Amino acid sequence: MAEMGMIPMKPPTGWTGATAASVRRLGIAFAVAAAALSLLAAQGDWFRLDPVVAGWVQGSGGAGLDRLAEGISWIGLWAPSVAVIGAIVVLIWRAGDRVGAGFVIAAALLRPVNMGLKALVERPRPPADMVRVLEVADGLGFPSGHSFSAMALFVVVAGVLPRVMHGGWLRCWQVCCILSALLMGWSRIRLGAHWPGDVLGGWLWGAAAGLILLSFLPDADARWGRRSGR
Repeated sequence: MAEMGMIPMKPPTGWTGATAASVRRLGIAFAVAAAALSLLAAQGDWFRLDPVVAGWVQGSGGAGLDRLAEGISWIGLWAPSVAVIGAIVVLIWRAGDRVGAGFVIAAALLRPVNMGLKALVERPRPPADMVRVLEVADGLGFPSGHSFSAMALFVVVAGVLPRVMHGGWLRCWQVCCILSALLMGWSRIRLGAHWPGDVLGGWLWGAAAGLILLSFLPDADARWGRRSGR
C-alpha cells in the first residue's frame, strides 16, 4: 500500500492538524445547526424549497443518472455497506492503526442515533404526486439514514487517514470520503426516497456525530510510538 501513501513511519498528529477540542467544537456546531433544522422539519410536512430542489435534482440527466443513483444507494444497504466498511477497517488495521480501525467500526454503529431522530421528528417521505419516486422506501424521512450513515462514517475515515497516510494521497482520499457522503445524499433525492431537507439533516447530524466521535481519537503519536518501540 506504499504507493497509495500508506507509510510505516510517524504521520502527522491528529486530524489534519486540528486539536481534539476544536474538532469537538466543530461537531457541536454541526449538531446545533442540525437541531435547528430538525425543529423546522417537525413543524411541517416539507420545507418550502424542497419541491423546487427535488425537481431540479430529478429533472436532468435521464435514465443514466437514475441508474447511477440506484447503484450509489444500493451501496448504502446493509450487506454492501458492511462489505465496504469491512474493507476500510482491514486496510486501516493492516496499516498498523488498530485504534483507528476501531473508531471506523464505532462510526458504522451510529445508525441507531438516526433512527431515534426519525422517531422524534416524524416527517413523512416525499409523496408520488410531488416527486418522481423511483424507490419506494419504508419508514419516516427526516433525517435520511443513508446520508447520516455515509457522512458519519466518512468523516471518521477522513479523520483517521492522517494517522496512516501522508502527502498528496492523504488530501485526495479525504476529498473522496466527503464526496462519497455527498453523492449518497444526492442519490436519495434523485430516487425520490427523501426530500432535500431530509438529506441535509442527515448530512448535518452525520457530520456532528462523526466529528464528536473523532474528537475522542487518541493522539497519533502514542500509537506510532508503541509500534516503533519507543
